[in-house]
Amino acid sequence: MSNAVKVQAAATKTALAHALRERVETMPAKLKSASEAFNNKDPLVRQRAATDALKAVSDCLTGLGYPRQVLAPLEGLWTALCDHAAGIRNPLLDVAEYDASAPRRPHGQARVKVEVAVAITLLREAGLSLSDAAAAAANASGEEAKALISYRKNLRRGRAVSDGERESYNTLLPIARALSAGDQRSLRGIAERLLRGLHLVQ
Repeated sequence: MSNAVKVQAAATKTALAHALRERVETMPAKLKSASEAFNNKDPLVRQRAATDALKAVSDCLTGLGYPRQVLAPLEGLWTALCDHAAGIRNPLLDVAEYDASAPRRPHGQARVKVEVAVAITLLREAGLSLSDAAAAAANASGEEAKALISYRKNLRRGRAVSDGERESYNTLLPIARALSAGDQRSLRGIAERLLRGLHLVQ
C-alpha cells in the first residue's frame, strides 16, 4: 500500500470517528430541542419532535458502536414515522384490530394515570391520608380526586384496566420504593417528581 493510500485511509478513518463522536455529543441538545417542541399543542409538531428524538437516540447509539442490525427496530420505527408524515402508508403504524374487551384508552393517557396512581400510593406510604394524597394528585393532573382513587383501586384489583396498565403499576411502584430506601421524605419527593412530570406525556 502506497503512502498516499495510507494517508487517505487514515484521513477517512479520522473523519468517520469524528462524525460518530459528533452524533454522541449532539444528542443531549437534539433531545432538549425535541422535548421543547413536543410540548406544542399542534399534533404535527409533536409528531415531528418525536421523530427527531428517535433519530437522535439512534444516531447516538450508532456513534457508540452499536451495529445496524441491533438498531434495526429503532431505524424501522423512525422510517415509519417519516413515511406517516409524508402521507405514505407503512405497515409498522397500521392500527391493530379493535379489542372490545380491553379499555379504550390511548397509551399516553394510560401512562399518566398509572404514574398518578403510583404517586398516590407513595404519598400514602409517606404518611398522607388517602384523601390528601388524591387531592395532591388531582391538583397536578387535572383529574377528579374521586376518579383517581377509583382508578387506583381498580389497578390494585386488576379490574377495568388493561394488562399493560396493571403491569406498569406493578413495575414502577417497586422501583420507586427501592429508590426511596423506605424513607418517607424520599417517598414524598419521588411522588412529587412523578406529578411534576405528568405534562410531558399527556
